[in-house]
Amino acid sequence: MSPTFIIFFCKLEVETLICKLVIERKLGIQIIKSASKMPVIAVTGPRQSGKSTLIRHLLPKYANSNLVGVSYKTINKWISVLETSFIVYTLGPYHKNYNKRIVKSSKLYFYDTGLACALLNLRNTEDVNRHFAKGALFENFIINEIIKNQLNRNIISKNYFWNAAGAHEIDLLLDQGPKLVPIEIKSSRTIHSDFFKGLDYFQPISGALPQNSYLVYGGDQTQSRSIAKVIGWENLSEIPL
Repeated sequence: MSPTFIIFFCKLEVETLICKLVIERKLGIQIIKSASKMPVIAVTGPRQSGKSTLIRHLLPKYANSNLVGVSYKTINKWISVLETSFIVYTLGPYHKNYNKRIVKSSKLYFYDTGLACALLNLRNTEDVNRHFAKGALFENFIINEIIKNQLNRNIISKNYFWNAAGAHEIDLLLDQGPKLVPIEIKSSRTIHSDFFKGLDYFQPISGALPQNSYLVYGGDQTQSRSIAKVIGWENLSEIPL
């Protein structure tokens, strides 16, 4: 599952968004300066091309805007500003392709999923449960918690995602040297067999073992299955870091 988050800036709305995102004055000036040169600048997740995105909800009147004339260099500058401000961070792709075509773009996440909800005008649990981005928000939240656990334990982490050209994906992959720990993340409170498809595909080609594989879901049960250990979102401490 790829995040569907977008940070969207335009000349007219940039001051408002800067206020919302609590960006320092120096960074705000830099953004305004860049925005004045281009009517619209957007930063999107790697799998949003041609798909419905949060832009339709954040700024509906710019929903059909195109990224004409926006170079990768410019987009990288904007991502750098957001990363420096501790608003977003990126998760890189795992470099081994196992003779498969893999997605090489990084994935974009918010440090604070509450901020993402605020930008989407999601005010309560019911709003989140009904929104199309619920799964992406949940994935973002779980990855944030795992990274926080790593930092709290002073663990130097190598975290990735893996995606075989959109056909098969592992949401989070912990590279722990001699072993790989693939983690799938699902927001559903019930477990479905198709949740394991990514793990079932990845394990034989990567050598990742079922005892080192995890499915984190929105429920509260812990189960040991032949392909992976299933844990509820409140039991992330069971994942060895």
